[in-house]
Amino acid sequence: MFAEMLVQARGYGDADDIAKTMSLVDIIYEMKKEEVKKEEPEKKEPEAVEVEVKKAEPVEEEPNVIVKIKDFWSRLTHDSDTD
Repeated sequence: MFAEMLVQARGYGDADDIAKTMSLVDIIYEMKKEEVKKEEPEKKEPEAVEVEVKKAEPVEEEPNVIVKIKDFWSRLTHDSDTD
């Protein structure tokens, strides 16, 4: 039965010969390949598309901010948290 379905999908071949020479897995795989070929749209070359290029505007750089990080030991020895 699957061999007959493969013959229909391909459009050619002998179902009895396919059934004798191919395993069920191979037949189903070939049927899937034929199905994918039919579903795949025709590949067309993409049309040329004009792209407008804009010059980048100058970006304001953020100032470098130096953050003083307190470590564990300095917090134990120092009373003020305002440093």
